[in-house]
Amino acid sequence: ECEKPVSLFPIGNWTLRYLHRRCAVGIEWFLRGTGLGASNQFETGGFIRSHKDASYPDIQYHFIPAAVIGQLEMLPRHAFQVHVGTTRPTARGTLTLASSDYRDAPLIDPNYLGTEKDRLEFRRAAQLADEIVQQPAFDEFRGARIRPTLEEVADVHSKDTEAFDEWLR
Repeated sequence: ECEKPVSLFPIGNWTLRYLHRRCAVGIEWFLRGTGLGASNQFETGGFIRSHKDASYPDIQYHFIPAAVIGQLEMLPRHAFQVHVGTTRPTARGTLTLASSDYRDAPLIDPNYLGTEKDRLEFRRAAQLADEIVQQPAFDEFRGARIRPTLEEVADVHSKDTEAFDEWLR
């Protein structure tokens, strides 16, 4: 949660929930280049190295001034999120035909976090994200933790990687 009213709430909630309001957002952006549609709301981000021996930034961060659930729903209160990801995953997914009928959807398995290297990098990304949010610069904004919960954060920082990997899935 966010202690100050600097997030997208309540604008995001009442705008994105209804089709006619989403259309109005699009029209405002198209005609004036302003409004909620003028941004994807992921304007703040960065790349970092997860450890001193990394030869390239292997973690990417995005900050969003809302607590987004899925694509269009936001929690009905001021909040912020930090999204993390690895920049060069080693796992490879698959895309196969379900049948010879072109109308059948293909079978897609992205195989996210399919290698130990990917899981290690993601665990480190989560640990560093937690460290960033705990910095003094966030003190006046940081409210109650929504996800991961304090118990889940303990898993992030523990040696019990299986518990964190289970939460991650």
